[in-house]
Amino acid sequence: MADDKIQVEIVFETDEGSVRKVFTDVENQAQKGGDTAGKSFSSSFAKAALAGGALLAAATTVAAAARALGSTFRDSISLAAQQETAVNNLNTSLKLAGTFSNDASKDFQNLASSIQSLSTFGDEAILQQAALARNFTSTNEESKALTQAAVDLSA
Repeated sequence: MADDKIQVEIVFETDEGSVRKVFTDVENQAQKGGDTAGKSFSSSFAKAALAGGALLAAATTVAAAARALGSTFRDSISLAAQQETAVNNLNTSLKLAGTFSNDASKDFQNLASSIQSLSTFGDEAILQQAALARNFTSTNEESKALTQAAVDLSA
């Protein structure tokens, strides 16, 4: 029996410095690949489909799957862009407060990830809250406590 599963492995390596650019390039390539696959399958099987409708249905399904894959990449890019914006906003708040370091930024990101795993909030929203909290407090630890308190109060 045929296996109905498709496995896709994606490895990103970049020196571009921007997750958004990398994902945009991937999205464009995926979209082109999906469109090409859809056109190729549609034209290749068009004659055979006249003789048997099953082939046309299969070609249409493959084309739709290829286009859906492009849509999935587009959604992933959007989420990655939101994450990058949230981290950049946090880093700006930390810099303005004079407490920026890669370790401090990672510490806030780890806090956001841990809160996300225990709540319904996305880590992007938590990072935005942490950036705002950093503007109202004297230390990073106070900002973390304020962020946690805001999450607790919203539950």
